Amino acid sequence: MSGTKLETKKLIDVEKIGGGSRAVPLDVAATLDVVRAELSKDNFMTPEDSFLFNKAPVDHKQEKDIKLSDLLGESGTTIYIGQHGNLKSQDGVEKYNQLTGSDKKALFDSVYIYRGLILSNDGLTRSTRGDVCTWSGLPTPTQPTVTSEKSTEYTFSEFTSSLTISGMKSGSVSVATPFADAKAEYKYSQEHSVNKKDASEHLVSRMWVRKIFLRVDRKTMTARPGFAQEVEEAVAYKTEPDSSHYAKLLEVLDDWGYYVPLEFTLGGAIYAKESTTITSFEESTKESEDFGASVEARFNGIGGGGDYKQADGKDSTKTESGKYKNTILRALGGAPVIAESDYFNWVQSLGYAINWVVIENLKLCPTVALLPKSDTITRVIKTIEKNAGLPGDHNFINLPNYRTDIQRILDPYQ
Repeated sequence: MSGTKLETKKLIDVEKIGGGSRAVPLDVAATLDVVRAELSKDNFMTPEDSFLFNKAPVDHKQEKDIKLSDLLGESGTTIYIGQHGNLKSQDGVEKYNQLTGSDKKALFDSVYIYRGLILSNDGLTRSTRGDVCTWSGLPTPTQPTVTSEKSTEYTFSEFTSSLTISGMKSGSVSVATPFADAKAEYKYSQEHSVNKKDASEHLVSRMWVRKIFLRVDRKTMTARPGFAQEVEEAVAYKTEPDSSHYAKLLEVLDDWGYYVPLEFTLGGAIYAKESTTITSFEESTKESEDFGASVEARFNGIGGGGDYKQADGKDSTKTESGKYKNTILRALGGAPVIAESDYFNWVQSLGYAINWVVIENLKLCPTVALLPKSDTITRVIKTIEKNAGLPGDHNFINLPNYRTDIQRILDPYQ
């Protein structure tokens, strides 16, 4: 029997919704009640958690009759666990207000909303350190005025292209020169090309389906103790902060995140991106129009769903451009998309809150502004004032402006 058990053991990726993941060797022939006992040894799986099959919870009473292999399928290596209550219920998510409080919290956990946002070579990413803050209450919901929209935009770097894909609104984050201005970014790209004449233009076309707009009251937000302690240690100078304190501060913020969302939209998005080479700034508009027309034709080919048919368009109505006709469409949120014929089901899948993701970051709050000790915040501001702009400064964030963001959040009338 021991030989049989060894043959059926497999390394399984266990994903906990809103709670991280881990690789665990499990017997695929074991029933789910046995698997639960194994995953509960260190409280990774709690009594309130369920096994999820196609994102629907498995009845706890049936676990003794279902094998892990049934959950995995023929060649699967990943299972999902978590608490989702009524998130799968069509009636429970058509309107956000119909969700229970625990469902809403599970939803926010699943989109990692409490984690800090980092700006780097990879664009906009979420911290992997864990939650940088907590909320003492729930955000205020508003039904989006425009539920679906299309747009095409161009930039001259992968960095700002990534911000566009993430739905970051201009002005909500203090980006460094040259990324804050299109012409400056174009010139920078040109100067760093091989022949000093060409520039790389990055094109992004998006169609997004908005389900709910949410606004968090900053007064309900508090920094997590681990983050607060690391910032406090970074700026623990005696009289004046020097470059070493500044370097430590940036290291902490690069790790935990510079911002968290105050206003954001949940839903799903389809996007396409391409890059091309141009020799004059004026060419950028034409390339954007050609790309937008091509992608719009692809969007029209999706065929739909009610939300998509409401879409407001900002793209050209020209015929599809041959240059961009093979552009790949990608989906954020919603059900998995393998072929273009899946996009109708993708739109329909956004009827379930479990499939929502953050598609727009409309207003951000500096994580430093959430620190519990005002003295620590003052020290951070002083550290930035004394050292920002020196060699070794952040490549993507304008720190003097970031300092102003902190001050404006704390005192909006200054």
